[in-house]
Amino acid sequence: MKSVLYVLPRRDYFSRGDRGSVTHAMGIINGLTANDIKVFVVAGDGFEKYKPRLVNGNNVEYIEHKATSFRWLWLVGLYFKVMSTIATHKIPIVIIRYSISLPLFQYIINLGVRARGKKMVLEVNSLLANYSDLKGIKRFFKPLLILVEPMIVKSFKYYYVVSKGLADFMINNDYKGKMIIVPNASDIVPKAVKERKESQVRMVYLGSLKFYYDLYQLIDAFVELKERDFEGISELAFYGHGPETKELKIYARGRKDIVFYGEYDNSKVSELINPTSDILMLPYKDGTVANFGSPTKLFEYMALKAPVISSNVGQLDEFVVDGVNGLKYHYYDKQELMDKIEQLAQNPELRAKLAHNAYNDLMTKHTWKSRMEYLYTQIIAVDA
Repeated sequence: MKSVLYVLPRRDYFSRGDRGSVTHAMGIINGLTANDIKVFVVAGDGFEKYKPRLVNGNNVEYIEHKATSFRWLWLVGLYFKVMSTIATHKIPIVIIRYSISLPLFQYIINLGVRARGKKMVLEVNSLLANYSDLKGIKRFFKPLLILVEPMIVKSFKYYYVVSKGLADFMINNDYKGKMIIVPNASDIVPKAVKERKESQVRMVYLGSLKFYYDLYQLIDAFVELKERDFEGISELAFYGHGPETKELKIYARGRKDIVFYGEYDNSKVSELINPTSDILMLPYKDGTVANFGSPTKLFEYMALKAPVISSNVGQLDEFVVDGVNGLKYHYYDKQELMDKIEQLAQNPELRAKLAHNAYNDLMTKHTWKSRMEYLYTQIIAVDA
Protein backbone atom coordinates (compact mmCIF):
# COMPACT_ATOMS: atom_id res chain seq x y z
CA MET A 1 0.00 0.00 0.00
CA LYS A 2 1.16 3.55 -0.73
CA SER A 3 2.28 5.42 2.38
CA VAL A 4 3.32 8.89 3.57
CA LEU A 5 4.72 10.14 6.87
CA TYR A 6 3.33 13.53 7.90
CA VAL A 7 5.33 15.40 10.56
CA LEU A 8 3.92 18.30 12.60
CA PRO A 9 6.89 19.62 14.59
CA ARG A 10 5.05 21.71 17.19
CA ARG A 11 4.54 19.82 20.43
CA ASP A 12 1.23 21.65 21.02
CA TYR A 13 -0.02 21.40 17.43
CA PHE A 14 -3.22 19.61 18.43
CA SER A 15 -3.35 20.38 22.15
CA ARG A 16 -3.52 24.19 21.84
CA GLY A 17 -7.06 24.09 20.49
CA ASP A 18 -9.22 23.83 17.41
CA ARG A 19 -7.89 26.34 14.91
CA GLY A 20 -7.22 26.74 11.21
CA SER A 21 -3.92 24.85 11.35
CA VAL A 22 -5.69 21.80 12.79
CA THR A 23 -8.41 21.97 10.12
CA HIS A 24 -5.66 22.19 7.50
CA ALA A 25 -3.75 19.18 8.83
CA MET A 26 -6.92 17.09 9.08
CA GLY A 27 -7.75 18.03 5.49
CA ILE A 28 -4.36 16.80 4.28
CA ILE A 29 -4.68 13.54 6.24
CA ASN A 30 -8.23 12.89 5.00
CA GLY A 31 -7.31 13.83 1.44
CA LEU A 32 -4.43 11.36 1.37
CA THR A 33 -6.44 8.50 2.85
CA ALA A 34 -9.26 9.20 0.37
CA ASN A 35 -6.70 8.27 -2.28
CA ASP A 36 -5.92 4.94 -0.59
CA ILE A 37 -2.68 6.21 0.90
CA LYS A 38 -1.70 5.06 4.39
CA VAL A 39 -0.80 8.10 6.51
CA PHE A 40 1.51 7.94 9.50
CA VAL A 41 1.32 11.12 11.59
CA VAL A 42 4.03 12.07 14.08
CA ALA A 43 3.27 14.98 16.42
CA GLY A 44 2.59 15.86 20.06
CA ASP A 45 -0.40 14.87 22.15
CA GLY A 46 -4.00 16.08 21.73
CA PHE A 47 -4.89 14.26 18.50
CA GLU A 48 -7.43 11.98 20.19
CA LYS A 49 -9.97 14.84 20.28
CA TYR A 50 -9.93 15.12 16.49
CA LYS A 51 -10.18 11.43 15.59
CA PRO A 52 -13.95 11.70 14.91
CA ARG A 53 -13.06 13.96 11.95
CA LEU A 54 -11.10 11.21 10.22
CA VAL A 55 -12.88 10.00 7.10
CA ASN A 56 -10.92 6.74 6.99
CA GLY A 57 -9.39 6.12 10.39
CA ASN A 58 -8.20 2.65 9.38
CA ASN A 59 -5.68 4.26 7.03
CA VAL A 60 -4.24 6.60 9.68
CA GLU A 61 -1.67 5.65 12.29
CA TYR A 62 -0.99 8.39 14.81
CA ILE A 63 2.40 8.11 16.50
CA GLU A 64 2.18 10.33 19.54
CA HIS A 65 5.28 11.97 20.96
CA LYS A 66 4.17 13.37 24.29
CA ALA A 67 5.14 16.91 25.17
CA THR A 68 7.90 17.53 27.70
CA SER A 69 8.87 20.64 29.63
CA PHE A 70 11.99 21.13 27.55
CA ARG A 71 11.30 21.98 23.94
CA TRP A 72 14.64 20.91 22.47
CA LEU A 73 14.57 17.64 24.39
CA TRP A 74 11.15 17.02 22.83
CA LEU A 75 12.52 17.83 19.36
CA VAL A 76 15.43 15.40 19.78
CA GLY A 77 12.90 12.71 20.68
CA LEU A 78 10.76 13.69 17.69
CA TYR A 79 13.75 13.28 15.37
CA PHE A 80 14.36 9.70 16.50
CA LYS A 81 10.62 8.95 16.42
CA VAL A 82 10.53 10.02 12.76
CA MET A 83 13.61 7.99 11.82
CA SER A 84 12.36 4.85 13.55
CA THR A 85 8.92 5.17 11.92
CA ILE A 86 10.49 5.47 8.45
CA ALA A 87 12.63 2.39 9.06
CA THR A 88 9.90 0.26 10.65
CA HIS A 89 7.23 0.92 8.04
CA LYS A 90 9.50 1.49 5.01
CA ILE A 91 7.83 4.82 4.21
CA PRO A 92 9.13 6.41 0.97
CA ILE A 93 7.80 9.96 1.38
CA VAL A 94 7.99 12.36 4.34
CA ILE A 95 6.08 15.66 4.44
CA ILE A 96 6.94 18.11 7.22
CA ARG A 97 4.99 21.28 7.89
CA TYR A 98 7.31 24.29 7.99
CA SER A 99 7.48 26.16 11.29
CA ILE A 100 9.11 29.59 11.20
CA SER A 101 10.44 29.12 14.74
CA LEU A 102 12.17 25.77 14.08
CA PRO A 103 14.37 26.18 10.99
CA LEU A 104 17.43 24.44 12.47
CA PHE A 105 15.47 21.38 13.58
CA GLN A 106 13.88 21.07 10.14
CA TYR A 107 17.31 21.29 8.53
CA ILE A 108 18.55 18.41 10.70
CA ILE A 109 15.50 16.25 10.05
CA ASN A 110 15.81 16.96 6.31
CA LEU A 111 19.37 15.65 6.32
CA GLY A 112 18.35 12.55 8.29
CA VAL A 113 15.45 11.63 5.99
CA ARG A 114 17.43 12.19 2.79
CA ALA A 115 20.38 10.19 4.15
CA ARG A 116 17.99 7.24 4.33
CA GLY A 117 17.09 7.61 0.65
CA LYS A 118 13.58 8.97 1.21
CA LYS A 119 11.85 11.92 -0.46
CA MET A 120 11.57 14.85 1.94
CA VAL A 121 8.91 17.46 1.15
CA LEU A 122 8.63 20.78 2.99
CA GLU A 123 5.04 21.99 3.31
CA VAL A 124 5.21 25.79 3.16
CA ASN A 125 2.11 27.81 4.04
CA SER A 126 4.14 30.98 4.52
CA LEU A 127 7.67 32.13 5.29
CA LEU A 128 8.91 34.40 8.04
CA ALA A 129 9.50 37.16 5.48
CA ASN A 130 5.74 37.16 4.73
CA TYR A 131 4.83 38.11 8.31
CA SER A 132 4.59 41.62 9.69
CA ASP A 133 2.74 40.82 12.95
CA LEU A 134 5.30 38.82 14.91
CA LYS A 135 5.15 39.26 18.65
CA GLY A 136 7.41 38.62 21.61
CA ILE A 137 10.70 36.80 21.14
CA LYS A 138 10.01 36.08 17.44
CA ARG A 139 9.81 39.80 16.71
CA PHE A 140 13.08 40.37 18.61
CA PHE A 141 14.90 37.68 16.65
CA LYS A 142 13.24 38.33 13.29
CA PRO A 143 16.29 40.00 11.65
CA LEU A 144 18.46 37.01 12.57
CA LEU A 145 15.82 34.46 11.60
CA ILE A 146 15.32 36.12 8.21
CA LEU A 147 19.05 35.64 7.53
CA VAL A 148 18.97 32.00 8.63
CA GLU A 149 15.64 30.99 7.10
CA PRO A 150 16.66 31.02 3.39
CA MET A 151 19.76 28.91 4.08
CA ILE A 152 17.66 26.31 5.91
CA VAL A 153 14.71 26.22 3.54
CA LYS A 154 16.93 26.09 0.45
CA SER A 155 18.41 22.83 1.72
CA PHE A 156 15.17 21.06 0.79
CA LYS A 157 14.74 19.63 -2.72
CA TYR A 158 10.94 19.60 -2.80
CA TYR A 159 8.38 22.20 -1.70
CA TYR A 160 4.64 21.82 -1.33
CA VAL A 161 3.49 25.45 -1.45
CA VAL A 162 -0.08 26.68 -1.13
CA SER A 163 -0.17 29.48 -3.69
CA LYS A 164 1.43 30.78 -6.86
CA GLY A 165 2.16 34.03 -5.02
CA LEU A 166 4.23 32.17 -2.46
CA ALA A 167 5.96 30.08 -5.15
CA ASP A 168 6.83 33.24 -7.13
CA PHE A 169 8.22 34.86 -3.98
CA MET A 170 10.45 31.84 -3.35
CA ILE A 171 11.61 31.59 -6.97
CA ASN A 172 12.40 35.31 -7.06
CA ASN A 173 14.50 34.81 -3.92
CA ASP A 174 16.51 32.01 -5.51
CA TYR A 175 14.86 28.96 -3.95
CA LYS A 176 15.92 26.20 -6.38
CA GLY A 177 13.84 23.23 -5.21
CA LYS A 178 10.93 21.70 -7.10
CA MET A 179 7.75 23.73 -6.42
CA ILE A 180 4.46 21.84 -6.24
CA ILE A 181 1.63 24.37 -5.93
CA VAL A 182 -1.37 22.92 -4.12
CA PRO A 183 -3.93 25.41 -2.77
CA ASN A 184 -5.93 24.64 0.34
CA ALA A 185 -9.38 23.08 0.16
CA SER A 186 -12.22 21.93 2.38
CA ASP A 187 -13.89 18.71 3.31
CA ILE A 188 -17.58 18.68 2.63
CA VAL A 189 -19.48 19.53 5.81
CA PRO A 190 -20.31 16.08 7.24
CA LYS A 191 -23.55 17.24 8.80
CA ALA A 192 -26.07 18.45 6.25
CA VAL A 193 -26.65 22.19 6.25
CA LYS A 194 -30.27 22.77 7.19
CA GLU A 195 -32.39 24.77 4.80
CA ARG A 196 -34.36 27.05 7.11
CA LYS A 197 -37.10 29.53 6.44
CA GLU A 198 -35.74 32.90 5.47
CA SER A 199 -35.17 35.27 8.37
CA GLN A 200 -33.56 38.67 8.59
CA VAL A 201 -30.34 38.99 6.61
CA ARG A 202 -27.08 39.07 8.59
CA MET A 203 -23.47 39.81 7.72
CA VAL A 204 -21.48 36.92 9.25
CA TYR A 205 -17.77 36.40 9.83
CA LEU A 206 -16.58 32.97 11.01
CA GLY A 207 -13.04 32.37 12.22
CA SER A 208 -10.08 33.84 14.07
CA LEU A 209 -10.16 37.56 14.71
CA LYS A 210 -6.72 38.46 13.34
CA PHE A 211 -5.10 41.55 11.88
CA TYR A 212 -4.91 40.27 8.29
CA TYR A 213 -8.70 40.37 8.07
CA ASP A 214 -10.03 43.94 7.78
CA LEU A 215 -12.75 43.40 10.36
CA TYR A 216 -12.76 47.08 11.26
CA GLN A 217 -13.80 47.87 7.70
CA LEU A 218 -16.73 45.46 8.10
CA ILE A 219 -17.84 47.36 11.18
CA ASP A 220 -17.47 50.71 9.38
CA ALA A 221 -19.48 49.49 6.39
CA PHE A 222 -22.23 48.03 8.57
CA VAL A 223 -22.53 51.14 10.74
CA GLU A 224 -22.59 53.46 7.73
CA LEU A 225 -25.33 51.41 6.07
CA LYS A 226 -27.36 51.62 9.27
CA GLU A 227 -26.82 55.37 9.48
CA ARG A 228 -28.25 55.63 5.96
CA ASP A 229 -31.39 53.86 7.27
CA PHE A 230 -30.69 50.74 5.23
CA GLU A 231 -32.81 48.03 6.88
CA GLY A 232 -31.73 45.14 4.66
CA ILE A 233 -29.14 43.91 7.21
CA SER A 234 -30.21 43.14 10.76
CA GLU A 235 -26.89 42.19 12.38
CA LEU A 236 -23.14 41.97 11.96
CA ALA A 237 -22.15 38.68 13.62
CA PHE A 238 -18.63 37.63 14.58
CA TYR A 239 -18.10 33.96 15.44
CA GLY A 240 -14.62 33.23 16.77
CA HIS A 241 -11.92 34.69 18.93
CA GLY A 242 -8.41 36.07 18.44
CA PRO A 243 -5.85 38.80 19.12
CA GLU A 244 -8.15 41.53 17.76
CA THR A 245 -11.20 40.62 19.86
CA LYS A 246 -10.78 43.25 22.56
CA GLU A 247 -10.05 46.10 20.15
CA LEU A 248 -12.91 45.11 17.86
CA LYS A 249 -15.36 45.16 20.76
CA ILE A 250 -14.16 48.64 21.70
CA TYR A 251 -14.46 49.73 18.06
CA ALA A 252 -18.05 48.44 17.91
CA ARG A 253 -18.92 50.89 20.72
CA GLY A 254 -21.34 48.53 22.42
CA ARG A 255 -23.81 48.40 19.54
CA LYS A 256 -26.49 45.76 20.09
CA ASP A 257 -26.58 44.88 16.40
CA ILE A 258 -22.86 44.01 16.28
CA VAL A 259 -22.63 40.70 18.14
CA PHE A 260 -19.52 38.79 19.23
CA TYR A 261 -20.56 35.18 19.78
CA GLY A 262 -17.12 33.92 20.81
CA GLU A 263 -15.48 30.59 20.04
CA TYR A 264 -17.46 27.84 18.38
CA ASP A 265 -17.19 24.11 17.68
CA ASN A 266 -15.90 23.72 14.13
CA SER A 267 -17.75 20.41 13.74
CA LYS A 268 -21.06 22.18 14.40
CA VAL A 269 -20.46 25.28 12.30
CA SER A 270 -23.38 24.45 9.98
CA GLU A 271 -25.74 25.00 12.92
CA LEU A 272 -24.63 28.61 13.36
CA ILE A 273 -25.78 30.04 10.07
CA ASN A 274 -28.89 30.25 7.93
CA PRO A 275 -27.77 29.70 4.31
CA THR A 276 -30.89 31.36 2.92
CA SER A 277 -30.34 34.69 4.66
CA ASP A 278 -26.77 34.94 6.03
CA ILE A 279 -24.01 36.55 3.96
CA LEU A 280 -20.52 35.25 4.75
CA MET A 281 -17.82 37.92 4.78
CA LEU A 282 -14.16 37.36 3.87
CA PRO A 283 -12.27 40.68 4.15
CA TYR A 284 -8.59 39.81 3.65
CA LYS A 285 -6.18 42.76 3.82
CA ASP A 286 -3.61 43.50 1.17
CA GLY A 287 0.08 43.67 2.12
CA THR A 288 -0.18 40.84 4.64
CA VAL A 289 0.43 37.10 4.76
CA ALA A 290 -2.93 36.82 2.94
CA ASN A 291 -1.11 37.70 -0.29
CA PHE A 292 0.94 34.50 -0.03
CA GLY A 293 -1.37 32.06 1.74
CA SER A 294 -4.31 30.01 0.55
CA PRO A 295 -7.77 30.84 1.93
CA THR A 296 -9.03 27.69 3.62
CA LYS A 297 -11.83 29.84 5.00
CA LEU A 298 -13.19 30.49 1.48
CA PHE A 299 -13.57 26.77 0.87
CA GLU A 300 -15.15 26.25 4.28
CA TYR A 301 -17.60 29.03 3.44
CA MET A 302 -18.42 27.34 0.11
CA ALA A 303 -19.26 24.13 1.99
CA LEU A 304 -21.88 25.96 4.05
CA LYS A 305 -24.02 26.73 0.98
CA ALA A 306 -24.31 30.41 1.87
CA PRO A 307 -23.31 33.35 -0.36
CA VAL A 308 -19.89 34.96 0.07
CA ILE A 309 -18.60 38.53 -0.29
CA SER A 310 -14.80 38.68 -0.39
CA SER A 311 -12.01 41.16 -0.99
CA ASN A 312 -9.81 40.69 -4.05
CA VAL A 313 -6.60 39.84 -2.17
CA GLY A 314 -4.37 36.87 -3.00
CA GLN A 315 -6.04 33.67 -4.15
CA LEU A 316 -9.49 35.12 -3.48
CA ASP A 317 -9.07 37.13 -6.67
CA GLU A 318 -8.47 33.87 -8.54
CA PHE A 319 -11.16 31.65 -7.01
CA VAL A 320 -14.04 34.11 -6.50
CA VAL A 321 -15.67 35.07 -9.80
CA ASP A 322 -17.75 38.17 -9.20
CA GLY A 323 -21.44 37.54 -9.84
CA VAL A 324 -20.89 33.82 -10.49
CA ASN A 325 -19.83 32.10 -7.25
CA GLY A 326 -19.61 35.16 -4.98
CA LEU A 327 -19.34 38.92 -4.95
CA LYS A 328 -15.93 40.58 -4.85
CA TYR A 329 -14.75 44.09 -3.94
CA HIS A 330 -11.43 45.93 -4.00
CA TYR A 331 -9.96 45.61 -0.51
CA TYR A 332 -9.45 49.38 -0.14
CA ASP A 333 -12.93 50.43 -1.34
CA LYS A 334 -15.44 50.61 1.49
CA GLN A 335 -18.11 52.08 -0.78
CA GLU A 336 -17.82 49.16 -3.18
CA LEU A 337 -18.10 46.78 -0.21
CA MET A 338 -21.27 48.56 0.93
CA ASP A 339 -22.72 48.39 -2.58
CA LYS A 340 -22.11 44.63 -2.70
CA ILE A 341 -23.76 44.15 0.71
CA GLU A 342 -26.82 46.13 -0.39
CA GLN A 343 -27.02 44.24 -3.69
CA LEU A 344 -26.94 40.83 -2.01
CA ALA A 345 -29.12 41.70 0.97
CA GLN A 346 -31.95 42.77 -1.32
CA ASN A 347 -31.76 39.88 -3.77
CA PRO A 348 -32.56 36.40 -2.37
CA GLU A 349 -32.41 34.87 -5.87
CA LEU A 350 -28.84 36.11 -6.32
CA ARG A 351 -27.89 34.80 -2.87
CA ALA A 352 -29.21 31.35 -3.78
CA LYS A 353 -27.45 31.36 -7.17
CA LEU A 354 -24.04 32.35 -5.77
CA ALA A 355 -24.26 29.82 -2.95
CA HIS A 356 -25.26 27.02 -5.34
CA ASN A 357 -22.43 27.79 -7.76
CA ALA A 358 -19.85 28.09 -4.98
CA TYR A 359 -20.84 24.71 -3.53
CA ASN A 360 -20.61 23.10 -6.96
CA ASP A 361 -17.14 24.64 -7.41
CA LEU A 362 -16.06 23.16 -4.10
CA MET A 363 -17.36 19.71 -4.97
CA THR A 364 -15.72 19.63 -8.40
CA LYS A 365 -12.51 21.62 -7.91
CA HIS A 366 -11.54 22.25 -4.29
CA THR A 367 -11.78 19.07 -2.21
CA TRP A 368 -8.88 17.75 -0.17
CA LYS A 369 -9.16 14.45 -2.04
CA SER A 370 -8.43 16.08 -5.40
CA ARG A 371 -5.69 18.30 -3.93
CA MET A 372 -3.85 15.38 -2.32
CA GLU A 373 -4.20 13.20 -5.38
CA TYR A 374 -2.39 15.91 -7.35
CA LEU A 375 0.27 16.40 -4.65
CA TYR A 376 1.07 12.70 -4.33
CA THR A 377 1.21 12.24 -8.10
CA GLN A 378 3.61 15.17 -8.45
CA ILE A 379 5.89 13.94 -5.64
CA ILE A 380 6.08 10.48 -7.20
CA ALA A 381 6.76 11.96 -10.66
CA VAL A 382 9.68 14.10 -9.47
CA ASP A 383 13.01 12.52 -10.45
CA ALA A 384 11.17 9.42 -11.69
